Amino acid sequence: EKRRNARRKKGLPPEPIPSSPLREMALYNRQQQYPDAVEAPAPSKKLTLKEAAKAAKNAVKARKNQQRRKARRSWDLEQEEKARLQARNDADASYLEAERLRLEMEAARSEALRAKQEKQREALRSKAEAKALRELEKR
Repeated sequence: EKRRNARRKKGLPPEPIPSSPLREMALYNRQQQYPDAVEAPAPSKKLTLKEAAKAAKNAVKARKNQQRRKARRSWDLEQEEKARLQARNDADASYLEAERLRLEMEAARSEALRAKQEKQREALRSKAEAKALRELEKR
């Protein structure tokens, strides 16, 4: 009793209650259920009006910060998703462009081959005509 009164006069909280396993478990469970909740220490002395107001103000500030962080996280996720979609669209566009170029090259290659074959036929034809003319001249 004397010790408690002495501590109260100095403005100190009463001696801490030695922690029990049950108490620890209850704290742990509460932490798991409400991970965002901040455990406020039990007031050892009655709060003055000023202190209570300050505590309430701080709690409101903490809640606002928490909401701000949550909003920021969702905004970040949204931006990430947008970037992912943009990358996918870019990849699709580049694939389509590559496909178009491949088809163009294929067409150009076949056109070149056709022109080459036509040239060869023309050369054979002119050779044959020249041969035929020489034959006629011999006769």
